[in-house]
Amino acid sequence: MSKSNEPDNLVAFLEGSVAKYPDRPLFGTRNSQGEYEWITYAQVGKRVDNLRAGLAGLGVGKDDAVGIIAGNRTEWAIGAFASYGGYPPWRRFS
Repeated sequence: MSKSNEPDNLVAFLEGSVAKYPDRPLFGTRNSQGEYEWITYAQVGKRVDNLRAGLAGLGVGKDDAVGIIAGNRTEWAIGAFASYGGYPPWRRFS
């Protein structure tokens, strides 16, 4: 966070949003009936945390490059946020 308590990077932005809006829907995916199924900020935060820990377990660290090959979907966003920073992956959203 910056001195004004406003997020100054994407990691801080997501962390602040997860803390402020844990039960609000963040990403929706259309199911086979055409209806949207939503996951909340807290669920996204947990998935980002899990992936970040997995990346660290594979030896990915600060300043390492991570490539994401995916379509426009929830998993892409989770992968991106997990790779943006926060190494080592101690408590983030849990």
